[in-house]
Amino acid sequence: MLTRADALSTRASVARRQVSDHGRGRLNFSTEGAMDTAQRLYDGGFTTYMRTDSLSLSDEALTEARKEAVRMFGDAAISATPRQ
Repeated sequence: MLTRADALSTRASVARRQVSDHGRGRLNFSTEGAMDTAQRLYDGGFTTYMRTDSLSLSDEALTEARKEAVRMFGDAAISATPRQ
């Protein structure tokens, strides 16, 4: 049986699309079934987060993250313009 410690020792992250593809191909799950199972693993503490397929951030998220960095670490903590 897989333990929480076993699950947390895994190094590579898996994107949602990979979860769906592996669920359908290897386990014969529907897309919904694969994602439901992934959510239950997260809720049970067996995974640390559900990575999305996109690595981009909205302008709002960048602005808020920069504000928080300044609040926590001062103006020197951020560059003049955000990296996109």
